[in-house]
Amino acid sequence: MLGKLLKHDLKRSFSWFWILSVVTIGICLIARLFSEVNNGSMVLEIFASFFNGITIALIVNVILQPFIRYFVTFQKDFYGDESYLTHTLPVTKNELLYSRYLSSTIQTFYAVAVAVLSFFILYWSPAGWSTLTEISGVMLQSNISGFSMSIGVLLFLVFLMMLFWVFAVTSTGYMSIIISSRFKKFKGRKNIAAVILAVALIYAENFIAGIVAIIIMLICGVDLSAELMPVSALNILIIVMLVAQVTYWLVTF
Repeated sequence: MLGKLLKHDLKRSFSWFWILSVVTIGICLIARLFSEVNNGSMVLEIFASFFNGITIALIVNVILQPFIRYFVTFQKDFYGDESYLTHTLPVTKNELLYSRYLSSTIQTFYAVAVAVLSFFILYWSPAGWSTLTEISGVMLQSNISGFSMSIGVLLFLVFLMMLFWVFAVTSTGYMSIIISSRFKKFKGRKNIAAVILAVALIYAENFIAGIVAIIIMLICGVDLSAELMPVSALNILIIVMLVAQVTYWLVTF
C-alpha cells in the first residue's frame, strides 16, 4: 500500500513540476544559445542577459517549490477542512507519513538535479571547469595549512553533507507542521508558524554542531588563532557536520 500511496503523491506533484522543469531547461538552452552566438552585438547581449536573469529566477523557483509544496499540501491534507478524506483511507498513519516524506525527498533531489543540469547548460565548458578546479585548489591551499585533499574528494564530502541535510530538512519541515498544528492559537497561521519553527530548529542544529566542532578542536590542540586554518580543523569540521546531519535527521525523523 505504501507503494500505491507514493505513486499517487508523486503523480500529483509531478503533474505540474515537470512542466516547470521543462520550461527552466528550455530557457537555459535559449540563454546559452544567445551567449554562444553573441558576436559583440548589443542586441544579442541584452537578450542573453535577459534570458540569464529569467533562468536564475526559474532555477531558484525549482529549488524552492518542493519545500513550499510540502508545507502547504501536508497542512491541507492532514489538518485542513478536508483532512477526513486522508484519514479515512485504509492505510496506517505511518504509511501516510512515509509516503509524504519519500515523495518530498524525491522531489527535492529532482529539483537539485534540474538546477545542476541548468547550470551545466548555462556555464559548462572544458576550459571553464579546468580553470575553476585550479582556482579552487589554489584558494584552499593558500587558506588551509597543509591542505592536500583532492577537489573530487572534497566535493564528494560536501555532497554527502548536502544529502543528509536534505533528509534532515525534510523531516524537520514535517515535524514542525505536526507540532504547530497541535496549537489552536496558531489557527490560520499554522504554515507560517511551521516555517519559523523549522528555520529555528535548523539554525539551532547548525549552531550546536559548530560549537561542538570548536570544542573538539580545542581538545585536540588545534591552534584556532593561527593565521591559516589548520587542515586538522577542516577534518574535524567535516566529520562533526556529517555526524550532526545524520544524527539530526534520525532524531527528527
